[in-house]
Amino acid sequence: KTGKLKLKVAVVEKEVFEGARLDELALLPSKSELIASIMNAVQSPASGIVGTIQAVMRDLVSVIDQISKRKQAA
Repeated sequence: KTGKLKLKVAVVEKEVFEGARLDELALLPSKSELIASIMNAVQSPASGIVGTIQAVMRDLVSVIDQISKRKQAA
């Protein structure tokens, strides 16, 4: 004997997993992996919006700078 336990059945939230279904259960991501995945999904659009706002601000500053230079030249 190897002394290892062999799981034959598992019950998770009132659902029975046995046989091939145990393999499905084993392949599920952990709770921390799921939370990280959700956080990444939430952060992606937010960082895109921040990048867009920064680009607009940078373009606005550039336009104001060009107008200022034209007025000084005139």
